[in-house]
Amino acid sequence: MSQVTEYLAPPALAVLGAPVETRIAYLQEIRWIGYSQAKLILQRMEDVFGHPRVPRMPIDETSG
Repeated sequence: MSQVTEYLAPPALAVLGAPVETRIAYLQEIRWIGYSQAKLILQRMEDVFGHPRVPRMPIDETSG
């Protein structure tokens, strides 16, 4: 494998030899990069949105 392609993920490698239209469609697909901090934030938001409405919503004990 060349230096140019050694960092590509297997799905990206699979479309390298594909027709231009296929490569463009691959690049235009929506992807989510699951960063650990983003996952924590999404989980916290889901917890708050799922919590019953009360006058004082729970606070995040982990933030400073």
